Amino acid sequence: MNDLKATRLISTRNALKAYLHGEQEYDYFKTVSQGAAPILWSATSTLLRDKGGVFVEDSNIGKEVGGDSTSKFGVRPWSIDAQLAERLWSLGEKLTGVKFDI
Repeated sequence: MNDLKATRLISTRNALKAYLHGEQEYDYFKTVSQGAAPILWSATSTLLRDKGGVFVEDSNIGKEVGGDSTSKFGVRPWSIDAQLAERLWSLGEKLTGVKFDI
């Protein structure tokens, strides 16, 4: 089994650990291979064909959660807000004095 397939097992294992501890989620540290897996998955997954700007989490497309969520996981509304992204981009250009024409 390669590391990309193993990450799904790891996610399942962590969900089981959380359940056994009476928690919704299990907090853990990743190995180097586990940390690299979402990058490799993003570069090779057919699920991302013709999609851009998605949040990848544990080798899958992250799920949107509410801004008041107490979860350690998930995509918060402000991280995918196009207007906030534009404001941040403009601020970055202003602070650095570098203009990017995209």
